[in-house]
Amino acid sequence: MAKKAWLERNKRKTETVKKFAAIRAEMKAKRDYAGLAKLPRDASPTRIVNRCAFTGRRRGYLEGLKTANLEPAEDLVVAATGYTVEEGIRCCRELLGRRNRGAGFTAIAVAHTLYAPREVVLWNGRRIVLLGTSLAIATGAQFSMVVVVPVALVFLLYVAPVRRQAGVVIWLAASGVGFVLLFAAYFFHPHAFAESMRHAAFWGATWRAFAIPGVYRQVAAQLGRSCPAFALALPVALVAYALWPRTRYFGNTAPLSVALLFLVLGMAHPHLGGSGFLLAAVPFLFLFVAGVLADLMETRFRSVVTAGILGLLAANTLWSLIALGRVGQG
Repeated sequence: MAKKAWLERNKRKTETVKKFAAIRAEMKAKRDYAGLAKLPRDASPTRIVNRCAFTGRRRGYLEGLKTANLEPAEDLVVAATGYTVEEGIRCCRELLGRRNRGAGFTAIAVAHTLYAPREVVLWNGRRIVLLGTSLAIATGAQFSMVVVVPVALVFLLYVAPVRRQAGVVIWLAASGVGFVLLFAAYFFHPHAFAESMRHAAFWGATWRAFAIPGVYRQVAAQLGRSCPAFALALPVALVAYALWPRTRYFGNTAPLSVALLFLVLGMAHPHLGGSGFLLAAVPFLFLFVAGVLADLMETRFRSVVTAGILGLLAANTLWSLIALGRVGQG
């Protein structure tokens, strides 16, 4: 948060500008630039900086509201959420970096509705069905993907800490919807469903794989095959995330955390189970890389970053076309 002294400094600058406004206008009309140079520096209107009226923050300034987009005005927060200013600001901070994909990010999207007035919780039916469908698709595709169910709960509780009881209720309802959809895939035959669940492999992890160097090479090779350009962009994104605090917000941290979880589970699960986790980690890694690169494009090195991204896309397109040509040759 910016210092209050910056607000006071801005007020003094504003008063100085008003004091010398007539003199400056007269000198500019006479083109007396030597006289303008002798006036105080703060007499120029360009010395006034747009700052949030509540915190003094200069970034993300909204002209119409006279406030920063990270620090909404109190009346706006209370009117929009029905909660305290601190709770509303926490909600707004999380909204800035959101990118929704998969069951985990559906849970994040559902959690945001909990910041609305309390009556809205009763009308979350469509969102509960959406979250339940995501859980059913993930678990139905690979039974070991049942780990996304507790991950969804973690996201719900983290994004909406002030409504955790409602979050748990929504999670339980969505899990029930997912169970019904999974049961429907067996045409509601209890015996077939029970036999399938009895033979399902929900957990087949073996931690001995982490002691084998070849496993790490295999995982790196599989990620590289998914997108060669991605193999170059990921290390850049990881370095930027580690060294630049601006990139370490929820919108980048969430997909990175889920991707790392899936990578660890993919290495721990041999055979096809591990391949499923590795495949599921790729979209989240793409989201992480895209988020960090988007942050880098907002810096003064935007042209360099943009050129690098376009070069990687062009190289990846060429590589894909060459690979397609080799398929026809057997």
